[in-house]
Amino acid sequence: MERYDERLQELRTAMERRSKLTAKSVDLQQDVQRLTHRLAQREREHAAEQADVDKLEGFSLKGLFHGLMGTRDETLEREREEALAAREQLDTTARELDVARAELERVQRELARTPDPQQEYNALLTEKAEVLKRTGGPAAARLTALEEQTARLAAQEKELLEALRATERAQDRAAEVQGSLDKAADWGTCDLIGGGLVADLCKHDALDTAQRQLEGLRAQLVCLNSELDDVDIRGDFSVNVEGFLQFADFFFDGLFADMAVQDHIQQSRARMTTLCEQLRALRSRLNNLAQTAAENRARAHLEWQRLTEETPL
Repeated sequence: MERYDERLQELRTAMERRSKLTAKSVDLQQDVQRLTHRLAQREREHAAEQADVDKLEGFSLKGLFHGLMGTRDETLEREREEALAAREQLDTTARELDVARAELERVQRELARTPDPQQEYNALLTEKAEVLKRTGGPAAARLTALEEQTARLAAQEKELLEALRATERAQDRAAEVQGSLDKAADWGTCDLIGGGLVADLCKHDALDTAQRQLEGLRAQLVCLNSELDDVDIRGDFSVNVEGFLQFADFFFDGLFADMAVQDHIQQSRARMTTLCEQLRALRSRLNNLAQTAAENRARAHLEWQRLTEETPL
């Protein structure tokens, strides 16, 4: 049974080596990118300095001015020194970039020659854990409990992420409805102060759009309601879906009562604002719960891994 521990140690060493190479490759890629940008900047700086030299050496207004002032030679010498300094900086950056590129190529070649031991490590660790559980030693019960905990947390995380995605989709639909209601309110105000036929048509066009969007939002909230049942947090936090569905019926039934259209729009906007606030709070809550589940799952897996590695057979 010692073959498990010996091989696991070999694989851990290989994994650490590959991890270091991967991290170094990432760092070198960032260095190459940074130096590439710097080289382009150095090239622009050198080109500008050399242009100043060329103007003084050739026929230009700048050269003519300094010639008349008697400062041409002095200015030209200074410009040449600045151009030379810019050239030296350009050459230095180019060399640094060449070194970084060469090192990156070397590391990537080594990575390509280094097989990823993760799959074999995981398989061997699982095999050892099964052997440990069959032996019935002191670690067996704990390994089983950790596996069950990890599976339960993984399922919980999956359901929370599905609910989170449903919440995000509902937020998108709610924002669309809110935007259309805002437009309708603006045109309604314009209509009340004498905006005429154009304002009235634009207002009702925005309301038609809001109504179509609201139908999609209702369907999305029903889906969200189902997802919330799966994660079982309704007693802790929930969106008032039933209240919203009553509002949607109210919105549809009285939409074109001309005497109360503007008041109707304002009430709808207020209810949509409440819904958007609920969805934002729900999204934050679900995100926190999903992160907690992921962290707890990772801790349980790490404990299972450590216990499996360290328990002798």
